[in-house]
Amino acid sequence: MRRSIVLAALVTVAGVAAGGCAQPGVQAANGPAPQVRPTDDPADGVRVPDVKGQQARYALKLIAESRLAAVVRYAPEVLVDAGTVILSEPKAGAGLGAGDVVVLVVAGNPANVGGFAGHPGAKALTDLAAGRSDVFVGAGWDGGDPRKAYVVAIGPTADQAAWDERIAVAAGAQAYRVVRCDHSLAQLSGVKAELPDAGLSDYSSYIDPVRCAVVVQGTFTRDQVERVRQRWGTAVAVSPAH
Repeated sequence: MRRSIVLAALVTVAGVAAGGCAQPGVQAANGPAPQVRPTDDPADGVRVPDVKGQQARYALKLIAESRLAAVVRYAPEVLVDAGTVILSEPKAGAGLGAGDVVVLVVAGNPANVGGFAGHPGAKALTDLAAGRSDVFVGAGWDGGDPRKAYVVAIGPTADQAAWDERIAVAAGAQAYRVVRCDHSLAQLSGVKAELPDAGLSDYSSYIDPVRCAVVVQGTFTRDQVERVRQRWGTAVAVSPAH
């Protein structure tokens, strides 16, 4: 029987956060934490993805792609890795039903949700990439570290020369570098949609534009890893679970 969820605050279905504050479809909870009761037998076969340590915008995207809703809570007292998810409730791997709620606790204050506080150029580059998915794979911090250059990833057939000036204008004073991916965003999205056919279990996945790949996290056998690599090659990066 599908699990019920008791919430202490109104929540709405999460969208992808690209900016530095709560986005439409994301409830920035300021009151008591919603109470969530997971089950090991989800009616719709949905599992909470592992988003710990991810930038909030990627975490929200992964939650939405998993057919779940998100409540974002902030931890302003946590000064390290501002803008990243420090925990989720329920935890990764918990069984839920489609549309159920996951609470994400993000380090820092709301202005740092996207990791853009003090980095307007990075925010502008992200918006530019998000607006032209036919050209860009995406954008993000190299290694998730704001002290490094911001990475702008373009697709294999994109005309970089035609976009160099617009990229530079959006970046402003922000240090950045452009990388050309072997696969387009549409191709990577297709790979992500095919992953269930690989026979993996208890895994999470998201598209990382910095790595130009679909990152798959979980505990896998050597045979499973080899099977994934043989089928999708560099389009998939297999990472151990946190």
